Amino acid sequence: MLIFNGPPTPQQLHQLGAIIQLQVDAPAPIRQSLTAAGRAVPPTQLVSALIDTGATVSGIDGAVLQALGLRPTGTVNIGGVAGPNAHGLYTVDIHIPFGLQRLSLANRVVIGVQLLPPYKALLGRDLLAMMMLVYSGPAGTWTLAF
Repeated sequence: MLIFNGPPTPQQLHQLGAIIQLQVDAPAPIRQSLTAAGRAVPPTQLVSALIDTGATVSGIDGAVLQALGLRPTGTVNIGGVAGPNAHGLYTVDIHIPFGLQRLSLANRVVIGVQLLPPYKALLGRDLLAMMMLVYSGPAGTWTLAF
């Protein structure tokens, strides 16, 4: 079981939320086909992700998806506070690093989103369903275990 503890103060947790670093890659089959064709493989993108229990589906910022050279495989309407909007669907490999270990989630379908800094991804309930999240506002910490 890998465990990660969040920021050290209640104020930081309240202001920024539970943020985790993710590594995002183009899916392995795409990376392998680029290598076989002698083409450059886009580098892994290290992004700050907000753990978002209000998001049904995880999302990656469009700039990150573009840097990976990915194109949407379809679209889906996602409801938000402003009403439903069409979002592109993308397949990515997501890795959550923990020192020398990491949790790897291959071929995950995410939506393309536009986020404000410091966030470049949302870790939604589709991925959180595989984990345990403990959020302690008074202590200013959070723990993610899997």
